[in-house]
Amino acid sequence: MQILIINWRDVKNPLAGGAEVYLQEVFRRIVSRGHAVTQLAVRFPGSSETEAIDGIQVIRFGGAQTFNFAVWRRLNGILKHGNYDIVVLRQTGAGVDDAPVPQVNLH
Repeated sequence: MQILIINWRDVKNPLAGGAEVYLQEVFRRIVSRGHAVTQLAVRFPGSSETEAIDGIQVIRFGGAQTFNFAVWRRLNGILKHGNYDIVVLRQTGAGVDDAPVPQVNLH
């Protein structure tokens, strides 16, 4: 299964907290069962645009104030090229109402 996570911070972000640790723990286990997981997250000083963390491919773009807009602007292309089976949202506010895949919203 191809899974896309949209959460504005990844576990290496200096401002990461419990939500990011929780997501990382859950989805690294899903990766260990043979699934592919990609996370969209915000860039932060010293971060790279892409990085694999525990098998999760992290793609970073936008800033703290622009991430939701950047996701909205790029999402159709990301979904088209990623062939994702499901999108997992984590309180981003990024609208994916017309995404052609099932969505799970974690709060």
